Amino acid sequence: MFYGGALADRRGYLTDIWEVIGFMASYSEATAANPTDTIARAHIEVGFYWNNQIWEPYVADTTRLKTLPIPDPSIPFSPPPPSPRR
Repeated sequence: MFYGGALADRRGYLTDIWEVIGFMASYSEATAANPTDTIARAHIEVGFYWNNQIWEPYVADTTRLKTLPIPDPSIPFSPPPPSPRR
């Protein structure tokens, strides 16, 4: 899921392996940018979901994607809780 930053309140989703492969294949060049040089650049947040118990209901019924909870930044590499944060 892509959200935040330059996307504001909009979200974007890659819901199957072919979309992920297409996205990854779209990179044509590596960059050697210094992280401090990128602070002022536009950005988006990326949430990765890999736990089928959480992710599968959302891709099985894509109308539910807009209710997918945003990852909790205080828990790195952890899927979000199964209910939306308030």
